[in-house]
Amino acid sequence: MTYRLTFNDAVDIWLRHWAGEYQHTIAASYDVNRARVNDVLNERLHTGSKAVAATNGLRSRKTAVRASGSWAERGLWPNVRFWRIVLQNYFARPSA
Repeated sequence: MTYRLTFNDAVDIWLRHWAGEYQHTIAASYDVNRARVNDVLNERLHTGSKAVAATNGLRSRKTAVRASGSWAERGLWPNVRFWRIVLQNYFARPSA
C-alpha cells in the first residue's frame, strides 16, 4: 500500500520547499514519488495548502505534523539544525 499525502502534509511540503529543500528529498521523507510533491507545488493536489502555509507559517507546520503523525511514526521528526535552517530561510525571504 502506498502512502497518500494529506492536506497537512501538503502544508508541510510548502514550508520545506520555501526552506530550500529539493523536491526529491521531500518526496523521499514521505516515501512517495517526487511527482506527487510536484503536484502539490503546482497546486494540482491539495489546492489551498499554499495559502494555509503562507498565512499560518510555522505554527501550521507543528499542527500539521502532529495531526498527520507521519513524521513521528516514521521517526523523522526534525532536529534543531533543521529548524534553524527553516527559520533563517523563512525570515530571510523578501516579501513579494
